[in-house]
Amino acid sequence: MLIIGGYLAHAAHDVAEGALENTFSVPGTDLHTGTGYLLLEGVLTLPLADLLAGLGLLTIARIMRIGARMHDELSATV
Repeated sequence: MLIIGGYLAHAAHDVAEGALENTFSVPGTDLHTGTGYLLLEGVLTLPLADLLAGLGLLTIARIMRIGARMHDELSATV
């Protein structure tokens, strides 16, 4: 959920930033882009920090699960 939420927040930020830039530019110039381009640009960018944080959390969860299983095995043998 963290990865998807971070990605969607990043995409919404990019779209809003591009729309704000379009309000300052004149239609027909190089700085002015269409709404479809803004949406595509916002969706295709990848928030690397959010992706790494999500993958780190998944890794920690796996390590904790393996550690709990090892603890249970040790308790059973002692």
